Amino acid sequence: RRYGSLRVPVGAKEWQILGAPESGKRLAVTALLEKSVLVAIAAQGGFIRVSVATAIPGLLQEYGLDPGKILFEAGVEPHLIEDPDKIIPFATMGKLISVCATKTGCGHFGLLVGQRGGASSLGTVGLLIRQACDAGSALDDLVRYLHLHDRGAVPRLDVSGDMATLAYTISDPLLEGADQIADGAMAVAVNIMRGLCGSNWIPSEVHLPHRKPAYAAPLQRFFHAPIRFDKKEAALVFHAKVLQQPLAGADADLHRHLLNYVQQFDAAPDAGAVDQMRRV
Repeated sequence: RRYGSLRVPVGAKEWQILGAPESGKRLAVTALLEKSVLVAIAAQGGFIRVSVATAIPGLLQEYGLDPGKILFEAGVEPHLIEDPDKIIPFATMGKLISVCATKTGCGHFGLLVGQRGGASSLGTVGLLIRQACDAGSALDDLVRYLHLHDRGAVPRLDVSGDMATLAYTISDPLLEGADQIADGAMAVAVNIMRGLCGSNWIPSEVHLPHRKPAYAAPLQRFFHAPIRFDKKEAALVFHAKVLQQPLAGADADLHRHLLNYVQQFDAAPDAGAVDQMRRV
């Protein structure tokens, strides 16, 4: 695919969305083509956009390793992680990060990858949530449409009393590298929250679905919050009042346009039953 920028007219306004196909017709065709590919991969166990994994070669070089050799050992062709919009099986991502953690001797490799992510890592879904009216609406959009970016896990937003929980449950907890993916996902989630609520935002607690590592200091330094290990799912716990915080610079018209595009993509004809069942 060749991407340029799409100018989107809405009323008297016009936006330029980087990374979008160059015409409305190509937008629709691309959605249909991508949908069929995504469903095919979903039937084999879920997919995930390469996204922040494009940082992996650079991280490996920082450890003095040859990225090509490590990627080959993980069964990943280097060109597959050069483009953040490419998609790979979720299991492949897990194996890749697991192999990288082993070869570097860095038990928090998944965290290092996730630290480089945020709303911008989620493609169109990331654009959508940044135009929501408040943090709660943004997280509702995230939970509703994250499957267009990641179909190997299920997000959830719960509110109980004055506390909220943003959870990320990996569909196959026995997947190789699941612990690394969970750490990375929580790092991305924290960055998303800081993008929505301010750079000083910190959760009340972070839940991770694995045992406490021998060296947990990198996790503590990044999250700046109590970490509860051996939980059933990865999650951020925080005060629910944050959900009412308005988003500075949000544009309701742009949000409406992006939501329409995301909904059309989600409803494309090739939405197979296998993946829909996986998400239930």
